[in-house]
Amino acid sequence: MLAACASGTAQTSLLRLTRFRGFRGPTAQLATVSATLDDIPGLIAVGLLACFWSPGVREASALAGLGWLGLSVVTGAIGGLVIILFLSRTHNDQTRLLGLMGALSVGGGLTAYLHLSPLFVGAVMGALYVNVSRRDDHVFNIVTRSESTFYVLFLILVGSLLQFRGEDLVLGMAVYLVVRIAAKAISGFLFLAPARNVERPSSLVGLALLSQGGMAIAMAAHYGAAENSVVAQSAVSIVILGVIMNELYGEPLAAWVVGRERR
Repeated sequence: MLAACASGTAQTSLLRLTRFRGFRGPTAQLATVSATLDDIPGLIAVGLLACFWSPGVREASALAGLGWLGLSVVTGAIGGLVIILFLSRTHNDQTRLLGLMGALSVGGGLTAYLHLSPLFVGAVMGALYVNVSRRDDHVFNIVTRSESTFYVLFLILVGSLLQFRGEDLVLGMAVYLVVRIAAKAISGFLFLAPARNVERPSSLVGLALLSQGGMAIAMAAHYGAAENSVVAQSAVSIVILGVIMNELYGEPLAAWVVGRERR
């Protein structure tokens, strides 16, 4: 679960750099594209974990897990169709935002009632909307403008999940941060190693993907609720503290990586 939480990058962090600090060029473009995709493996892992490894399914057969997976996909598809129909009939920004919030709230309540993964169902809803509806960047801009506000409120709420357990928690967070930084840097270097283009992105592009958003915390909180154990709660605390630490140096480091490209 820690690996799934560590994979993602905060898209809003890169968008802020684009708007206010000239985050442009081959490296910035590759980092922005990567940030839109690197949450997907974690979301798939969370969805499969909820379908095949939840307490009620462990003792059942694999066929039961496939049934829960199918139910999750169908629920997400229905929610995505509702969002498409609603957004196609309104053009007011506030109405659209309230409609999205309402759809996600109803979907979250429905998944809680059915004991499904709200993250996986929400990912299916978003994937259906993006691939079926006509492209509308205006809707994406509405969400990104409001994400920072919701992120702060979300951090206040998840602060209640923090459980400080002394030196073990500090050591776990340090290992989590070091391994994540090393994995991002090495993967970026290996991805670009075969390239020989003069204008290729910087091999340090992985260091521009260190900022984390609310998705990592949401996955950790989901895991903590499903696995009510000391280890799970410690993992939640490690992820929350890790996200806060990554916010401190993630944006400056991304700006530094792109700045080196212009020298």
